[in-house]
Amino acid sequence: MLALEVQYRVPALCAILCVLFLAGCGGGGSGSSAPGTPSTPSYSRDDARLADTNRALAQARTVARSLPNFGSVTQSTNRGVSGITTDAASTTFDGNNLTVAVSRQDGSTVRFNSATDALVTAPGTSPIPGHTSRGWGTLGYTNTSVTLGYAAVSWDNTDPTDYLAGGYWMHITGDLSTQRFTGAEIGAFIDGPELSGARSVPTLGTATYGGFSQGLYVSEHGSATDAPSGTVEVGEYRASLELTADFGSRTISGCIGCIGAVEVAGIAQTPNGEVFDFSNSIYARARLGTASINSGGTFRNSNVRVTIAGATASSTSGSWGGQFSNLPDSSGDPRLVAGTNGATWRGTDGTEVSFVGAFIGTTE
Repeated sequence: MLALEVQYRVPALCAILCVLFLAGCGGGGSGSSAPGTPSTPSYSRDDARLADTNRALAQARTVARSLPNFGSVTQSTNRGVSGITTDAASTTFDGNNLTVAVSRQDGSTVRFNSATDALVTAPGTSPIPGHTSRGWGTLGYTNTSVTLGYAAVSWDNTDPTDYLAGGYWMHITGDLSTQRFTGAEIGAFIDGPELSGARSVPTLGTATYGGFSQGLYVSEHGSATDAPSGTVEVGEYRASLELTADFGSRTISGCIGCIGAVEVAGIAQTPNGEVFDFSNSIYARARLGTASINSGGTFRNSNVRVTIAGATASSTSGSWGGQFSNLPDSSGDPRLVAGTNGATWRGTDGTEVSFVGAFIGTTE
């Protein structure tokens, strides 16, 4: 989640990272174009990432503290006085294309979809038996806003209505022609038919779920890293996930990044304006503290603690939550658990990193 040992003068991201981090590929620099109105100046994925780094840092801190909203599972910077996210992401999938709509409390909607906004498309491997997977890195803009997104979907080829979709977004508002920005929002979601409706959660026994978490992070380097102090990174991460549900005690807890390295990729900007792509493997862990499972199979809490190898923390905090599938596995347990997670880590040298992502874990 923070590329502490990254070498900044590196070539463009390699092909394998393009598959892992689709939003990080498909063109860079101000010369790349994206869907938009004819009067809108050309805008790229890197333009969007670095458009307003001060707001991005602030909003990343906010989303890390937000508790997920249920229906789908949505965690974003827009939240109420209780700390619970007020946005609600929903998806539609027709077997080929995915549309994501993020409904805000004021009645407006942020949308991105694979048919019109995709910069790059790549197949993936689904953790759900019998499913096919595909992901898209997206970019859409108008004269007054730009939305950078990543969305992936896992579905049953014989029944596209059996699908699970997840991803994350960054939405920036302002005047793109003058580079004067007025707002930024960051969020992550996971949605699908098996996360809605009635579900039966066991009352006895335990179940272990394995999978991954993937999301967006924003960081600022302090004095003890190999990058100049004040360097800002905006990138994506992918890490392993382990969760243990104790149905008898109605609790769930786990860890992100406890198995293997965390893969990170993105773009960095130094205080003097130099911009570099990067990719790296780091060792970091996010401990997801014990959350209570309610009768509807949902859970959330503000108990996430992050450690980063070779670095000393001055503080760390975060929120996570999710819900169980309404479909059973062969043992009668929910076949998967899915949700969102976020955290902020601050180092004693002034380094700060905040992230938000979606996770999925399966029993088989």
